[in-house]
Amino acid sequence: MFEETRLTRGGGASSVVRGLPGDGDALGGRRHYEGNSRTEIFRRQVLLLNSFFDGDTNTIITYYPDQNKAVKLSGDRRQKTVLTPKEYMGGVDSARAKLLEKTVYDGVSCRVVLIPGADGKEEVRLWVREDYGIPVRVEVTSAAGEKTVMEYKNLRVGPLPPDTFKLPPGVEVTDLNKMMERLPSEPGGQ
Repeated sequence: MFEETRLTRGGGASSVVRGLPGDGDALGGRRHYEGNSRTEIFRRQVLLLNSFFDGDTNTIITYYPDQNKAVKLSGDRRQKTVLTPKEYMGGVDSARAKLLEKTVYDGVSCRVVLIPGADGKEEVRLWVREDYGIPVRVEVTSAAGEKTVMEYKNLRVGPLPPDTFKLPPGVEVTDLNKMMERLPSEPGGQ
């Protein structure tokens, strides 16, 4: 699966945007999922970094193309933390969720679902695609009234090219786990 995301917080000139590549000084992002994930971050249509997450080994590699270097960090292999947009729905308390309407959003049929916060001040609105059951727009309103919006654009469901989760040849990779093993132990430590 592939998508482009756009995230805005607050409003006006101070908005933080993680969205479609090429939004001026705003950051753009694309994600690819297929058991593993790849996240690309852009500014002014220039790739700043590329993060690859291998769910089988719980390893993340962050690649900096302008330096042809990458850093690698592995965690506990029992944990698998790649979430697709559909998996974000896993924690939804369906007893509190309310169907607000059926609508067309970004050219596809969606159901708009409201999930009120426990205190009644916060709320989440989800635009869920009827064909895949995947949220394509999420609006979160905080108790203070600040709104955060995440949009998933250009969603494509299907197999990805085999090289999607591979680094380009010749990239220098620094293994942070091996570097940490070489650090001296604490003075007086075990």
